[in-house]
This record gives sequence, structure tokens and C-alpha cells, in this order.
Amino acid sequence: MFLTSKFPKTVQMFSIPALGKVDQTIAAATGRGRIKFQGSLWGAEIWQSSGRSATSRTLLPSEQVWVIGRIGLTLLVQPYVSAPSESLDRSEAIASH
Repeated sequence: MFLTSKFPKTVQMFSIPALGKVDQTIAAATGRGRIKFQGSLWGAEIWQSSGRSATSRTLLPSEQVWVIGRIGLTLLVQPYVSAPSESLDRSEAIASH
């Protein structure tokens, strides 16, 4: 039996976004998948300026994404356009996960 923490996890937003690449499809419905970032595979979740949410489109393998933060070992990403969303709050926040 695994114990899960009942404490909120810290959302850490990075001061400088970096590029990653989708490794496992990030489905529009769940907003979760896997990316390759700095030579390693990471669980990833779509993050929009209003918080965690599913995206309006599926992100396919080999597509680039902006890595903008993390919650524990899950990286927070946004679809690559040319620059990450300017409306992101770069401060640390507390969120339930």
C-alpha cells in the first residue's frame, strides 16, 4: 500500500522557460503525457495561465513545448508557439495536486 501526502504540493514556476520535446502524446482531454527534457524523460502536464487544465489540442510526439515549471517530479508545459505565455505568474504558488 502506497501512502500519499495530504499536504498541498508546491508549484514552482521557472524564471526562464526552456524547450522540451513531447515523447508520449499529451492528450487534450487529460493534459498529461511525457516529454524529453535535458536528456531525460519526465511526466508532463499542460499549464495554462489560469492554472492546470487540458489544452484544446493534443500534443504529438516530436512537438516542442515550453517547460515553464514543475509540481514535484511533473514538469509543467505549454505548447510551443514562439514564446511562452506572457501572462504567467512566475512566483511560487501553492496548489492541491
